Amino acid sequence: MAISNHERVGRALNLLRDGLYPYIEREMKAIHGDRWLIPASSSLPDHYVARREVQDVLKEDVSALLMVMWEQWNNVFRNTLGRTERSIVSELRDTRNDWAHTSTFSTDDAYRALDSMARLLTAISAPEADQVEKQKQELLRVRFEDQARRETRRAAVAPTEGQPMSGLDVNEPPQNVNTVVLVGNKISPGQIHQKSDGTQVRTLWGEIGWQLGGKEGYEMMRAADESATNPGDALKDLFNKYGNNILGTPIPFPSSPTPFSHNGEKGH
Repeated sequence: MAISNHERVGRALNLLRDGLYPYIEREMKAIHGDRWLIPASSSLPDHYVARREVQDVLKEDVSALLMVMWEQWNNVFRNTLGRTERSIVSELRDTRNDWAHTSTFSTDDAYRALDSMARLLTAISAPEADQVEKQKQELLRVRFEDQARRETRRAAVAPTEGQPMSGLDVNEPPQNVNTVVLVGNKISPGQIHQKSDGTQVRTLWGEIGWQLGGKEGYEMMRAADESATNPGDALKDLFNKYGNNILGTPIPFPSSPTPFSHNGEKGH
């Protein structure tokens, strides 16, 4: 059964909580020592800790963690994070409140929320970042399939001078499309990304090759990936060999992101 965008955001908030707590505990202890829970408690409204231990509150409530980060920023967290992450913390406080008080999220709003959580988790090197990234990719896939079905329905009812061809199922999108999902701020030039099969990717060129064709696809992009240069005709050869649909996003912060898809030889 398909899950709602509200459920997706809720699951991501749980992952954010699990990733933030160890980081906040470590950074607070580095400044305040073993008595770190005292300044943490002072960062929260009284009703948060009136009936529960502050450590239990922090382990269970992502909104409490985000409050501590915000209130203790100048004393603690500015030492390891920058202004961009501070803005994300503020945004995610609003996201959590929206999630708690509304039952619906648009696809764009859900994507924005997941992207901001993934970026904050990546900034603190939390392993939960990969799980949120997977949720982002799944949301893009769902959006693409919905768009493809709408386009198919429009094409089916559009007037044409040609003759309909038998044997074609126009009710479903193509099933043999190789899909690449690219996030512009996820691949840092010069940083090696180890894939599950041992392939080492350095640039978006290598990422495109690997996602389309695995090791064989990466080999077609290896020279461009290792030298960080334009692959030229090698990219055209890659697309000719592997039918493709590239899903990409512009860097979505600070303005609201609009995921998009593009078929063919050029991707963003």
